Amino acid sequence: MPEAALKSVELEVAPQPRPSLTLVNQRAISYDSYESFVGVSQNVNDLKNFIGLQATQAQPVLLIGERGLRQEQVARALHQACAQWSQPFFAVNAHGLSGEALHGLLFGPQGQYGMIETVKQGTIYINELTCLPLLLQQRFAVYLEEHRWRERGGNGGRQRLIFASEWNPADRTAENRIAFGLVEMLRPSSFTIKPLRERSEDIQPLAKYLLERIAHRQHKSDHVITAEA
Repeated sequence: MPEAALKSVELEVAPQPRPSLTLVNQRAISYDSYESFVGVSQNVNDLKNFIGLQATQAQPVLLIGERGLRQEQVARALHQACAQWSQPFFAVNAHGLSGEALHGLLFGPQGQYGMIETVKQGTIYINELTCLPLLLQQRFAVYLEEHRWRERGGNGGRQRLIFASEWNPADRTAENRIAFGLVEMLRPSSFTIKPLRERSEDIQPLAKYLLERIAHRQHKSDHVITAEA
C-alpha cells in the first residue's frame, strides 16, 4: 500500500469506553458521546432509528449531508453498534488523495491487493463519495453486486462499507459526480443528515451539551444558558 495513501487512512482498533449507554442490537452504545445524536428533532430521532436498523444488517451505507455534520461520528457509532464492533475501523480521507491513489489504496495497484481484499472484517469509511472517480465508483458497484450474490450463496462475512457525500444523489447537480448504478445500490440504506439551520429545535440542547463538555474539560462547574442568550 503506498505510503502517501496510508497517511490518509485512520485506524481505530479497539472501541473506547462510553459513559451513558443505550442498547442497540444487543450492544450498549452511548449516543451522548456523539454530537451528531444530540437533539430532540425528528431528524435526530430518525438517525438513531437508522443506526439501530443498520446495526442488524451488513449492507453498505450512504450518509448524505453537508460538510461539518460529523458523518464520521455517525459511521463510528454504527460500527460500534454492529456485530463487527471489535474489528478495525478504517477512515479513508478521499479529499487528500488523487483518483489513482484512491484506486491503488482501495483495490490495489496492478498485481496487488488493496483494502477491499485485505480488510476481511470491520468497517471502511470513505468520507466523500464524489471524490472517487466515476470509473472507481462503477467498480464499487460491481464489487457490491458480486458481494450480494456471494451472501445469497452463504459466503458473506465481509467488511462493511460506509460512504458519505455532501451531494444528494437526487439533486440534478450531482449527476456527473455520482455513478447511477452505485447510487441505486446504496439508496435503500441511505440517510440524509439535515443541517442545524433546518432543525432549530436542536440548537439549545446542542449548546448545552457543548458547554457541559467545555466545563468538564476545564474542570469548572456547568454553565447555564440564559433566556437572553
